[in-house]
Amino acid sequence: MRANWNDNEIKQLFEIVEKNKENNLSTLQSFKEYSTLSNRNTFSIRNFYYQYVRFLNKNPQNASKLGIDLSKHSVQSFEHF
Repeated sequence: MRANWNDNEIKQLFEIVEKNKENNLSTLQSFKEYSTLSNRNTFSIRNFYYQYVRFLNKNPQNASKLGIDLSKHSVQSFEHF
């Protein structure tokens, strides 16, 4: 599931997302910021982030272990019409 991400990288990404949400910046801005720090592709970061949020919602003990507050992270579902 981690796709070559270590705990520190995951925590850093989630901290950037939280910080930017508090400053009313978009999640995409968070991914761009982390892309600059990590030399990872912005959209790969986005894909990992949303997959990992889903994973953490099903495995909250992993969120606790990493110190991630899941109430600050969500995945929006799309309504098909």
